[in-house]
Amino acid sequence: MKVNERLIFAVLELIIILCLTGITFELGRAFALAERGYKACGGEYLILALPALYYAGKRTVKDWLADLREIRRGGNPWRKEE
Repeated sequence: MKVNERLIFAVLELIIILCLTGITFELGRAFALAERGYKACGGEYLILALPALYYAGKRTVKDWLADLREIRRGGNPWRKEE
């Protein structure tokens, strides 16, 4: 059985994004603890939203580029096809 390359890339991308987010979160928590001197919940927890923001931004850029390609070909990407 041949595994789809796009699926492998998507899973690998997800793993990388989640690992980088986890590492960045732990570093942020360590820096916040060093600065405050006590454990607390602060802005470093916003780092955990980065994967969602990454995928939303990625989809937006892909759609925007597709619209620009359609405009360049002389089409109208906002016209409803009937």
